[in-house]
Amino acid sequence: MSSELARQKPAFMIESGPAAGVLAAARMAKEAMFDRVLSFDMGGTTAKACLIENGLPSEKAAGEIGSGGNVSTHQFYKGGHALRVPSLDIVEVGAGGGSIAWIDGSGALRVGPQSAGAEPGPACYVRGGSKPTVTDANVVSGYMNPQAIAGSTMRIDRNAAWDAITHHIAKPLGLGTYEAAYGITQIANAAMMRALRAVSTERGRDPRDYTLVSFGGAGPIHAAALAEEMEISKVLVPVFPGLFSALGLLLADYRHDYIRSVVTPLDAIEPNRIAALYEDMQQVALEAMQKEGILRENVRFESYVDLKYGYQLQELTIPFPRVSASDNLLENLATRFRAAHEQAFGYNTDDVIEVVSLRLRALATVGDMKFSELAAKMVPASHTETPSEPREAYFGPQHGLLQTMVCRRIDINSERQGPLIVEEPDTTVVVPPGWSISRDTYGSLILSKR
Repeated sequence: MSSELARQKPAFMIESGPAAGVLAAARMAKEAMFDRVLSFDMGGTTAKACLIENGLPSEKAAGEIGSGGNVSTHQFYKGGHALRVPSLDIVEVGAGGGSIAWIDGSGALRVGPQSAGAEPGPACYVRGGSKPTVTDANVVSGYMNPQAIAGSTMRIDRNAAWDAITHHIAKPLGLGTYEAAYGITQIANAAMMRALRAVSTERGRDPRDYTLVSFGGAGPIHAAALAEEMEISKVLVPVFPGLFSALGLLLADYRHDYIRSVVTPLDAIEPNRIAALYEDMQQVALEAMQKEGILRENVRFESYVDLKYGYQLQELTIPFPRVSASDNLLENLATRFRAAHEQAFGYNTDDVIEVVSLRLRALATVGDMKFSELAAKMVPASHTETPSEPREAYFGPQHGLLQTMVCRRIDINSERQGPLIVEEPDTTVVVPPGWSISRDTYGSLILSKR
């Protein structure tokens, strides 16, 4: 939106960072022809997931901010502030790189939702933090560089991370430090799997049919382990994963949303009235877009309709069918709604269907940047691989400490077998034993379960 419209409708900018990451993942998936994708964004304080199908992220008609953990968006208003504006259906949990590991009163190991934040941060950052975090566990386990990250601009103190986990977690639980660090990452992974399941199995989808697109500063460290637990066989780590949400802001289309309330039984709807309402919304949208400097011919529309069984409180939003005058619109809508209801809730009935509202999206593309072009600019004309020192990494009690090769993204010119660590200025990619890694024409790293 333009800055003028942003001042008029600031609520539409809430959670724009996570939404931008999903938009970038959707654009990446569409360009690379991945029809079914689960986006996974893990930063310092939270992890976020969203369902993307045929290049379109899942959306919801309303949301909430300022509440506790947003684990399932099937239920709104759990103590926060309601937002009655369309938004991407992103599920968020309080587990990130800065999430603090602690032992509760019953002696159980917990991770988050408390976070060390940027200041003082994890113990390994040497900024005054003393409590162990997920990042400290990744450093101790050997996944992250034990000396420096962010292109060697940020010093890492592995000894500080080791001491924090030993003192606060390992000794109280009677564990070795490696085992305690591994336990921290496993508990964090369990919390993040709740978010991934909330956007897949709780939406009637089988996660095994999807590709996990992982980004954020910490996401690619945990992605393969999460995928393995959920039996997802392929993980995609796009270019600039730590900056992916910023990239998504550059890819976001202009968009205006409109809604008209109808609240009428489906069998009583007049198709001509529906057409007139959509035409009215399109005219309003064109005028608004033109005020933002967008040419009329560059505007495109997407039509949706909210339907529910008459006794239900929550409606389902489905695409409005493109039908000719000879088609039976009402029968078409009923068939589509029952199929969507079956997928979402596992059943459908012959009960009365109610049309709640009509929705229109007016969109205009900002730019035509392609990921394949970005990938071509990333690789120098003459590149020679500079080998890095391998290091020991702990992959759980099944594998123990393994000597692990370390390389860069541009070094992946053919398929390689794990264990392997790919270090980048903005993230680290962990390829566990039993996984392989390759690089595609879009610059993305593809992790595959062998």
